[in-house]
Amino acid sequence: MQPRLLEEVLDSSTSIKRLREISRDITTPAECLYELFELYFYYSYILIGVAQNPNTPPNILQQLFRRFPNQVINNCVIDLLILENPNFISRLCETYCDVFRYKELPCEGTTHLVACFYIYVTL
Repeated sequence: MQPRLLEEVLDSSTSIKRLREISRDITTPAECLYELFELYFYYSYILIGVAQNPNTPPNILQQLFRRFPNQVINNCVIDLLILENPNFISRLCETYCDVFRYKELPCEGTTHLVACFYIYVTL
């Protein structure tokens, strides 16, 4: 763990620009990403970085899915999460089924597969 980085995240004088950089840095530890999620929940540009970061804990990715489904599904670690827990996608679909009704999702890639899975499960 990088103590200075956590101190930066917890320091209220750290600029939003710097926090955004930290959220997007693939070397940022999970603990810092968790704190960014908790402390800056209303800052979309920080949370997008958290949703895209491969070190973000799965439970945080699940919570971010409602607001940022494309970023979560296209996170480079998603395939590993599915291998580790095959129910990961079905849990997202069951918990956040409204995402597929109200969000524009791409017609290709993993997100498209998730949308197809949702349609299949709900028929």
